[in-house]
Amino acid sequence: MSIEGRDQAAKRWYDGERGPNAPVAQSAPKPCHSCGFFIPIAGSLRSTFGVCANAISPEDARVVSVDHGCGAHSEATFTEPVLN
Repeated sequence: MSIEGRDQAAKRWYDGERGPNAPVAQSAPKPCHSCGFFIPIAGSLRSTFGVCANAISPEDARVVSVDHGCGAHSEATFTEPVLN
């Protein structure tokens, strides 16, 4: 992939639903980079993106920005059972 293509993909991802400005990220308790389920991607985008590996997260198996977030952070506390 060219540098230009990589930069375009990074902009799409960061500006999209898995970036820091998504509604779910705005109400998240903590950012993805501090979650135990966050796996940084390799290469030049490592400091900006990773993959979510939390089965109960709506972002599971998706590329997310380090400053994205959701309600399924590894340090989130739940008052009721999440899975039955």
